[in-house]
Amino acid sequence: MNSPDRSLRPQAGPLSGDGAAEDYVQRHTQDGVAILTFAGPEGNRFSPELVTALTRAVVAALGDAGVRALVLTARGADICAGPHADLPPPGPVAAEVPPVLPALSALCTRIEAAAKPTVAALHGRVTSGGLALALACTARVADRRATLAFPEVRLGRLPPGNGAVRLAWLAGAEAALKVCSGASLNAAAAAGLGLLDRVTDGAPVTEALTLAGTLSLSPAPRAAPGLADGPAFRAAVTAARHSLPSPLPQHRQADLWRLEAIEAAQLLPPDQALAFDQIRAEDAARRPEARALAYLNGAARRALSADDVAPLPADITILAALTPDRAARLVPGLLRSGALVTLTAPDRDTLADTLESVAEAQLARVRAGSMTQDQSEQDWQRVAGRLHLDLSARPTVVLTDSAHAAWIAADLAADQPLVLWLDPGEDGPDLPHAARLIPAPTEPPRLCELVADDGAAARIAAALALRL
Repeated sequence: MNSPDRSLRPQAGPLSGDGAAEDYVQRHTQDGVAILTFAGPEGNRFSPELVTALTRAVVAALGDAGVRALVLTARGADICAGPHADLPPPGPVAAEVPPVLPALSALCTRIEAAAKPTVAALHGRVTSGGLALALACTARVADRRATLAFPEVRLGRLPPGNGAVRLAWLAGAEAALKVCSGASLNAAAAAGLGLLDRVTDGAPVTEALTLAGTLSLSPAPRAAPGLADGPAFRAAVTAARHSLPSPLPQHRQADLWRLEAIEAAQLLPPDQALAFDQIRAEDAARRPEARALAYLNGAARRALSADDVAPLPADITILAALTPDRAARLVPGLLRSGALVTLTAPDRDTLADTLESVAEAQLARVRAGSMTQDQSEQDWQRVAGRLHLDLSARPTVVLTDSAHAAWIAADLAADQPLVLWLDPGEDGPDLPHAARLIPAPTEPPRLCELVADDGAAARIAAALALRL
């Protein structure tokens, strides 16, 4: 049964229609190609229920004699918005392996071993289980605006679904290490590394259908181009190993295990490499650090949806009067969140120093691998400098510190949201309408105390803090 082209673009909302199932997956067939569209809670995070549903749908499609190829895609803005919360809160009882880990790995292995070609049609955020699923497919087609990432590094985990090994097979050790460090790749960068076969400005499912049909006519054995240059692979692994601290702190154990999983892609036969990676992923999930980080991540996500946080758009306008050190600490995170930041200062030298400090902080993030050069350049387009205080275009919020508070507050309207950033133990000036943010001494700041008399200012300050 053929389906109309209007279904080939990602849609919002739950699945519906004759092909919809209660288990999150919808299937329709076009020219012998089964299109499996999944839709799960919270941006298609790979919960056990979603993985079970996908497994059932994939098995059925592969066993259908009328299907010659598969296309896998998702409904909604993202293929997968992030990791599924699969760990219990921190506590004295040892954690068990989350059941979704082996289930997802088994699904990815089944897709990789399938006799019929599989093509992933990607859009939006392609992270965690969604990226693991895509790497297991025969080929990948992405919308030009798609981004690929394994954010598990920030949770003390390994990529799920044997993602580290398949990254190494496709793109080599250096690229695998970069992606496994938490770096986010845009579609062009991912294609340059060999992780995407096609990038399109149109509907990726349309391109994926064409590619799936072509692959079904001339099937080829799976290749591992990332292993082609053995010396380069070994050199990247050796350099990464030397960069780890010695002795290795306990909380960095997952960093070593990610490296070992990538190394296994070259040293071990494929089945053994996948098994080794799976063992390491399960070991990391049981560690107390992973449980603590998962709990903090969940708390942050809950805070983002709380009623006491102002629903600000991504591109809010921020007028910031900060010392160079504080600007270097705060502004890059605000820019990465999509905010438009105008830095201001009472004199030219201070403004120049502040802009330079932000630029240096951006470069440091690029060198550390926490952002790409393209992302840095995009963010820099959203920052400006202004020597003279101009409030004719009212900003969403004004952000300042003790050094600039008196200078900037004198000209603010009484209803202008003002956030005063203070160091721990710092009293700061008495500004009745300002909300005070006092961060914990971490980099980047992960916890802030919020002090405010004005409820509206407090809600805006909370939203601002969560962007950092």
